[in-house]
Amino acid sequence: MLRNTLIALNNTRGLRVINCRFQGNMTRIDLEFDAKAKPTDINSIMSDWSSLLDTRVTVRGVVQSFRKMKTNKFVTVTDGSCAKPLQIVIPASSMQNKLLHFHSVSDFSGTLVKSPSPSQPVELLVESYAEVGGCEPNTYPFSKQTASSRLPPPFYRHFPHLRPKTEWFSAVLRSRSNASLFFHDFYRHNNYFLVDTPVLTSNDCEGSGEIFSVRTEVKQPEATSPSGSNHGNPPCTGANVSNSHGTGPNVSNSQCDNFFGTDTYLTVSSQLHLESLATTLGRVYKLGPAFRAETSSSSFHLSEFSILEAELHCDDLNQLMTSLESAIKSVSRRIKDQYSEELDVIYRYTNISSRVDNLLEYNFYRIQYNEAVNILKNHQDLFSVPVEFGNNLHKEHEVKLVELFNEVPVFVTDFPASLKPFYMRRNQDDDTVSCFDLLAPMVGEIAGGSLREHRADVLQRNISNCMSDGDALSWYVDLRRCGGAPLGGYGLGLERFLQVVLGVGSAKDTVAFPRYPGSCLM
Repeated sequence: MLRNTLIALNNTRGLRVINCRFQGNMTRIDLEFDAKAKPTDINSIMSDWSSLLDTRVTVRGVVQSFRKMKTNKFVTVTDGSCAKPLQIVIPASSMQNKLLHFHSVSDFSGTLVKSPSPSQPVELLVESYAEVGGCEPNTYPFSKQTASSRLPPPFYRHFPHLRPKTEWFSAVLRSRSNASLFFHDFYRHNNYFLVDTPVLTSNDCEGSGEIFSVRTEVKQPEATSPSGSNHGNPPCTGANVSNSHGTGPNVSNSQCDNFFGTDTYLTVSSQLHLESLATTLGRVYKLGPAFRAETSSSSFHLSEFSILEAELHCDDLNQLMTSLESAIKSVSRRIKDQYSEELDVIYRYTNISSRVDNLLEYNFYRIQYNEAVNILKNHQDLFSVPVEFGNNLHKEHEVKLVELFNEVPVFVTDFPASLKPFYMRRNQDDDTVSCFDLLAPMVGEIAGGSLREHRADVLQRNISNCMSDGDALSWYVDLRRCGGAPLGGYGLGLERFLQVVLGVGSAKDTVAFPRYPGSCLM
């Protein structure tokens, strides 16, 4: 017991046991701060290894592999801070007859020395080590072979709590984090204000009906005590979410059904809220969750997803497209230039070549809807769904169109008004709207945007034509009547953007805990 305590203390970062003595029925342990034991992560070591040579460091990481030679044991350790692993060298004199298990978490303390291998600048020559969190091989679902992400991705989705331990998925998560940060940097640098918008809303922004409705239900109160008292506590209420298709949980008719006093949904888009903020703040954006009760289980759909939305004073569709293209190029370039090692890991497992260069080296194409249809009609024999004027482009049409433009993203503009929501500005022909869909390789549509209809009378007519209760959006029309200005904006799906940049085949593998029809694990 005492021995284990001393080992644990000695392996604590920055501490060293210098003395241990008994005083009566107590044990006195003297510790000192070890200035040479620099608490650090592997990314810090790899970024500044030359200044850390021959110093004592302690690393806590996940054991990815190990092999035993005649005199040394070699352990590969990662701690999630970067794509690079650190090789641990345990001399026979320090082995302590301890077992190390695959994907266990362990502490390693020793001296950082220059590595004889050209594949790594340094390695850690260990003096002591201890397993902090064991990993039972008999119950653990991954082995060294399966954790290398060679099995089909759906296998790993069954274990969302453990999937981040795999080399490939941890690289995806870091890349997602970097992309989010870079988007924030871009919009802050371009004088946008980051704003918060509600997840609960009374707006059906898209008018598509594919929304999750929020209800409440009253739970039965607990049985009263023999004294007849339940401590004065009111009945508990619990949130209950159903979708627009009526397949969610049943909700009893009760006094709490109308908790907010109006029909309430999980947000599909924050655009309407952003418009009210952009009227005063000028340029606003948000990056956060949205929800869609679409029953599709394709590789490009999630029930909960992240969307970057921006709104600004704008009267020119080309200005909007340029803003979005600049954001995508800026973030893609930083991912490629600053975190190429993450991309190398991901591409090694996906076997899909990078699309980053296509995003960076060429200007995105811009064509009108009518042009796109005419181009695609020349390839009708390739499609399961015919291309027709007045119909939406299907995924196969979108992907083929990008392919015809040499895998360079394409803005398709000026769709028929009948295909788009009420808030998009009508063009002079009154049959089309000033909008765009951005199509990218492999995925198809990754973003959409438009100028907003700023004429109150036209907007009111559009709302009345598509909604039975137009009064619910009277506040939205007020934005035009109460000192508004022409606005424009767009939304970019973060997961689909990552699919393009990282070459990931399914949106379900770009998010830690994917939600999609039939699956809501954890």
